[in-house]
Amino acid sequence: MNKKLALYAVPLLALSLTACSTDKDEKKEETKVEEPASNTTNDSSSSDSSSTDSSKDDSSTNEKVTEQPYKKMDLDVEYDKGDYTFEYEKKSDGDIAEIEDERDNTKKTGDEALGEMQPIVEKFTFDQNSSDEEVKKQIMDNIKIDDNYKSIKLEVKFDDGKEKEYKFVK
Repeated sequence: MNKKLALYAVPLLALSLTACSTDKDEKKEETKVEEPASNTTNDSSSSDSSSTDSSKDDSSTNEKVTEQPYKKMDLDVEYDKGDYTFEYEKKSDGDIAEIEDERDNTKKTGDEALGEMQPIVEKFTFDQNSSDEEVKKQIMDNIKIDDNYKSIKLEVKFDDGKEKEYKFVK
């Protein structure tokens, strides 16, 4: 009887330890990202108040992402030898991204694409009222687009459900 119990208990214990270690890893990553922000804002404060302030920094970091006025972006850059596309979408259960470059037959999805796109998207500050030139400038400043592009098409779905399309032809 004890052998059967051990046979079931060992895999269950291993599974629960794996689940715990994943949570700790995510918390460590979040802490590493937030530490510089709390150090720069709390140079003269005590350790107790800095831990309180780091939780404020966490909420302000989340607010920055949610303050962006759009929830979906589709970008298509047309070249002579293929297109470069990216799709980015904010969802309640986590952001998703996909990058495809037909010129060199590469495709990134999941965490790899999200890791590349999320910092770029967070730099965008344009909204529904921004001029086309401002949108184009932000795209060109933040995304690696070769000078030999033929056209750039950006479709944005804003948080209020309205959609806007930008098209830039060279």
